[in-house]
Amino acid sequence: ILNPAMAQLQVGQRRAVRVVFRESLRAARKNQMYFFPGPFRKWLADAATNAQIVRLAADYVAGMTERELMQAYKRFQ
Repeated sequence: ILNPAMAQLQVGQRRAVRVVFRESLRAARKNQMYFFPGPFRKWLADAATNAQIVRLAADYVAGMTERELMQAYKRFQ
């Protein structure tokens, strides 16, 4: 939802999603299991294609709360 009153906040949130997704994808491609919580570790171990790895990273970020996302974003800064 693009709300003019929320434009700056939305830009920051989109940036946070991009950064956290990029770092999650990088970790998944490097098979860095410690980056992910339990269930994602198994799914990552089972991922056989790049498309599956991308989907895993996207699902991981999509499942985050706003608070979790912003905490992760701050760690990557």
